[in-house]
Amino acid sequence: MVSVVALSFAQTHPLLPPNLQKDLLRVHHEVRAMGIYPGENFVFQQFFTGKEDDDDTNKDVHVGVLIRPGRVADQMEIQVTRMIRNPRDRLVSTAEESRSIICRIAGETAEIIASDFQIEETVPVVKDLLKAVLQKKAIMRYAP
Repeated sequence: MVSVVALSFAQTHPLLPPNLQKDLLRVHHEVRAMGIYPGENFVFQQFFTGKEDDDDTNKDVHVGVLIRPGRVADQMEIQVTRMIRNPRDRLVSTAEESRSIICRIAGETAEIIASDFQIEETVPVVKDLLKAVLQKKAIMRYAP
């Protein structure tokens, strides 16, 4: 059983490190630009991070990004799930642990409202996510 503690960074860390703020804004911008599917009022995309490999089937971390557009600010939820590969079938993985980051994005400001990660853990998670987003956009040939 995994014990997860939710932290509210909005109250304890009013200012995010500049590199984290910049990366969260870029993830938001890039994912939102991927568009809303017909009939939906939110943006949802899935990515894989982990091993340095172009093949997502070799990666062990699944990341879902959900953006709910708002009038004043967007809410962006990032769910990070660490997967364990089945020893009998390498193509089958099961979730070991899921943790989330919930952000409020208003203009050029990103604020973490709640997170299951410590602030030090959040920086590399978001950096890996940004890399995965840009790779997927390049492969899928999304317009910049």
